[in-house]
Amino acid sequence: MTEKNILELLSSDESFARKGSSQHIADQLLELIQSGNLKAGDKLPTEGKLVETFRMSRPVVREALRGLSIMGVLESHQGGGTYVTDLSPSRLTKSLQFVIKIDDQTIETLSEARIVVEKEMIRLSVDRITTEELARLQSYLPMGERLKNDPVAFRVMDLEFHSLIWEAAGNPFLKRIAEGLYNTGVEHRRIASELENVLAKSATEHAEIYEALRMRDIERAVAATVGHLNSIRKSTKIALTLPQKEKRDAS
Repeated sequence: MTEKNILELLSSDESFARKGSSQHIADQLLELIQSGNLKAGDKLPTEGKLVETFRMSRPVVREALRGLSIMGVLESHQGGGTYVTDLSPSRLTKSLQFVIKIDDQTIETLSEARIVVEKEMIRLSVDRITTEELARLQSYLPMGERLKNDPVAFRVMDLEFHSLIWEAAGNPFLKRIAEGLYNTGVEHRRIASELENVLAKSATEHAEIYEALRMRDIERAVAATVGHLNSIRKSTKIALTLPQKEKRDAS
């Protein structure tokens, strides 16, 4: 499908303008793929053209594309754009947050799962993270401070921060599990990121995780990671209690 046709299909959904979040961008792209309008190997329009079509900010579009890449639906080619993948049935299944009903109890069990997986991954990362990876991780710290009043941009940065740690662990199987757990309940974490002081706290906790990795201190790194995940659990549970109107306003 040509870029022009893709843009026409994306702009033809009149309901989209009333929604406008990274999740809705991802949903619309998925619908085009599932309907057969977008096929394996099709190249998406540039990020700039998607921004213009959706009338959304660049970080919102980037967050949507990044989420679909994690799901395995899209893949980026260095210097060559973003393409639809081979579309195996498992890749067309939306991530777990669309399948599992997120409630108070689910948040507890999800947090438990993330802690089990990421405790081991941070242990591996302490031993395996390279000097170059540490430098990249450090570069996200001032970004976190700068973006703590910009929830959308912060969420993009947050995913990059955690992805780098998972990559540094050197185990692609654990990385895939961590990505799936991260995506589960992301809609409620999106609401939680709008709460007062949540992002400032996350930025501080990111710095603590980085410092522990820099010092190659396993106990400190594990404690910082568990503390960060518990903070996420608490803020997500608060987001679950918000009235529906507040949730819509925050999203």
